[in-house]
Amino acid sequence: AKWRPAADAGVSNAQHGLGWLYEKGLGVAQDYKISASWYLKAAAQGHGGAQLNLGNFYDNGKGFAKDYQIAAGFFAQAAKNNIAEAQNNLAQMYQLGQGVEQDFEAAATLFLAAARQNYAPAQNAIGLLYFKGQGIEQDAEQAYSWISLAALNGQPGTEHNLTFVASFLEKKQIDKIDGEAAEWHQAQI
Repeated sequence: AKWRPAADAGVSNAQHGLGWLYEKGLGVAQDYKISASWYLKAAAQGHGGAQLNLGNFYDNGKGFAKDYQIAAGFFAQAAKNNIAEAQNNLAQMYQLGQGVEQDFEAAATLFLAAARQNYAPAQNAIGLLYFKGQGIEQDAEQAYSWISLAALNGQPGTEHNLTFVASFLEKKQIDKIDGEAAEWHQAQI
């Protein structure tokens, strides 16, 4: 692979790229162990994408035994690097108490960070936490707003959530939020 010399020289993007080729089996035989060894080198240099991918390996038991604690550790590193998917994944772990102590406030903080980066699964999740007042102050308008954004981003399962949350709001509140959500969504594209 053309990334090999740069990866051997310690370039984290090249190490991540090589890890990705081995994970997907592109131009090389698919091998999660070799993939992980390259991801580890990049992750040690603070490469957020590599940290996320290692978290996913351990979270899904891909190439390794499932280990939620190790997965949470890698997701936490990537979350600090502002990787929305990692923030979302770690938030789910806090919500479920999987690999970490259950903590709804930590979950809400992380879902919100990912949602603000226009990450649809987190937008839906933070909307539901706002609706339940779980880890964050209950706010039906905020709930509807975030779930609306998730819907605009094509997140599956949001229609039912929107209909349910809307039943707790007045039409003028819904119309105002729909307008704001559409405007914000348009600005992200």
